[in-house]
Amino acid sequence: MNLAIGKTVKNLRVKNNMTQEQLAEAIDVCVTYISKIENNRVNNISLSIACDLADVLHVSVGYLIGQSTETEMMDEEMTRKFAECSSSEKRKVLKIMDVLREDDE
Repeated sequence: MNLAIGKTVKNLRVKNNMTQEQLAEAIDVCVTYISKIENNRVNNISLSIACDLADVLHVSVGYLIGQSTETEMMDEEMTRKFAECSSSEKRKVLKIMDVLREDDE
């Protein structure tokens, strides 16, 4: 197992204001297993557990296992949220982005 995954899971869990108990319940595992993951005492996490963790923690599996960056994660989140917007909301978001980019110039 990638040693960074335990730290990543813990950081994301805290960022999402979740206890180990809440995370364990959300992915249907025991609290001890979450503790072992966070303390890098699990050699292999199954793909289904990795997918469940990523889903509950709102990241991609790639980010969870250290194969994508925070920027890529934000791009995925922005794409997902933008797709959920109405046409009117999308126009507003685009205007905001234009203003933000003008400030950088």
